[in-house]
Amino acid sequence: MEVTGLSAPTVTVFISSSLNSFRSEKRYSRSLTIAEFKCKLELVVGSPASCMELELYGPDDKFYSK
Repeated sequence: MEVTGLSAPTVTVFISSSLNSFRSEKRYSRSLTIAEFKCKLELVVGSPASCMELELYGPDDKFYSK
């Protein structure tokens, strides 16, 4: 059974970077802070957390927030 909505303990994200052309799908806990999330992204995108600028897009690739 998959739990969806605000009560889901994890969220699926699609990660892309200006440093490379691939896009990867990962699942992360909703309880992560932005700093913790950036540290986990370091291993995926190869950029230090201090140099990251995050952008949020919806499922239809509509831009929501920076």
